[in-house]
Amino acid sequence: GWQQGLRWGREVPPGDSASGQILQPGGAGTPRFEVTRNYRAILRYNNSSSYGIGVGHLSDRLAGGGPLVGRFGPDNNGLTIEDRTALQRGLTAAGFDTQGADGVIGTNTIAAIEAFEAANGLPVTGTPSTALLERLR
Repeated sequence: GWQQGLRWGREVPPGDSASGQILQPGGAGTPRFEVTRNYRAILRYNNSSSYGIGVGHLSDRLAGGGPLVGRFGPDNNGLTIEDRTALQRGLTAAGFDTQGADGVIGTNTIAAIEAFEAANGLPVTGTPSTALLERLR
């Protein structure tokens, strides 16, 4: 279903004219995207707006495009990407290596959180939180 020569979509700021379907998966104040039928072709593999936008944006970056202009808000734990990166750096500095600070909470970060919690007599949840970030600061 991919149409050659047609983009998947593009980020559009508020007030930008758009002729196609507009998605704002993060809600008000987060990046908005005008999508085309090629976006829907991406979704045939994985019907998730995050996946479709991620694949589309990655293809733009590989072709020399810039980063997104808009910012996504906090995650379900109340942490922004900057907070998650600071959490990873704090854990690593405290001796609980997360294997990098990219703001993505994966198995290495969860293991580091669990080890930190166990070493500090806290309930072992492995869940990133604002309270944990404050404790590490």
